[in-house]
Amino acid sequence: MKKSMTKWITVTALMMAFVIASGYIPKLPTPIGNIYWCDGPIIIAALLLDPVGAFLAGGVSMLLYDFMVGSAYMAVPSLVIHGLQAIVISVLAHYAFGKWDNLLTALLSALVGAVVVIGGYFLQRTFFLADAGLSVALAKMPANFIQEGVGIALALVVVYVCRVKALLKKNDLLPPLLFSK
Repeated sequence: MKKSMTKWITVTALMMAFVIASGYIPKLPTPIGNIYWCDGPIIIAALLLDPVGAFLAGGVSMLLYDFMVGSAYMAVPSLVIHGLQAIVISVLAHYAFGKWDNLLTALLSALVGAVVVIGGYFLQRTFFLADAGLSVALAKMPANFIQEGVGIALALVVVYVCRVKALLKKNDLLPPLLFSK
């Protein structure tokens, strides 16, 4: 058990660092809004880790990143939105669809996670940002769709096409799920 917990802590911490580092990749400005790169690593973490590790890698990492870059006003929304995204993907991938550990399962799980992010930022911009509102929230939604699409594609390529999950499992480097199936 001690070896398993050490592996869980180590891989979770590495995924947290990976998510934070992805925030420093320059954003892609587009006419409809900026595209950020953090969703791919969050989805990768959610597909590899249990819901608790996924929440730490997705939500807590984005909270820390927002504080590090001086966007403290976004820290709590990032914690909630990306934390919930990671939990939902992990739960669906490992427990709801877990019997079928494949690309389709991961895609369906990530698509539900994308709905969480797009809906979460829509609600945040509509109701909680003083200088935003419904028109701003609607205007920013296309960029969120693109960002989620890019993140899902990146994650699925890394985890399944490049076989990272299979390689980690084969070499006994995948951390155990804290909650058994």
